Amino acid sequence: MPPAEFIRLLNVINLHEVSAGVNEYATMVHMKKNVMEICPYYEQAAGILGKRWTPLILLTLMDGPKRFTQLASISGISAKVLAERMKELEESGIIIRTVFSETPVRIEYSLSDKGRALKPVLDEIQRWANGWLKPGKTKTGRRQSL
Repeated sequence: MPPAEFIRLLNVINLHEVSAGVNEYATMVHMKKNVMEICPYYEQAAGILGKRWTPLILLTLMDGPKRFTQLASISGISAKVLAERMKELEESGIIIRTVFSETPVRIEYSLSDKGRALKPVLDEIQRWANGWLKPGKTKTGRRQSL
């Protein structure tokens, strides 16, 4: 999902907080001299989570540690893109890469506390999608199922 689309989605999800009188939304986006400024933390989070495949990788890891080949089974993702995303998520402290000194060497990926803290965010996106999107074909050509 492109970052701009993800920001729009997060804004839709957060609108209920504004209507409930919560000021958190105001810290995310505010106007200054007729220029909209986005909180740098919010912008950074959207930049990480808005990259294509990242939410699916995180959802897959919510079930527990996985090897690269297990993650590569996410339909449509190339090994190159998966490797890039895994490196970015590791550098962000969202996933942990564990190397086991065995023959052959075994590497597993798991979520850090920071990564597990994203579960409510991913659950909220799923709840929103269930309520507002229709099943159809994805960009990868797969038929969505409910």
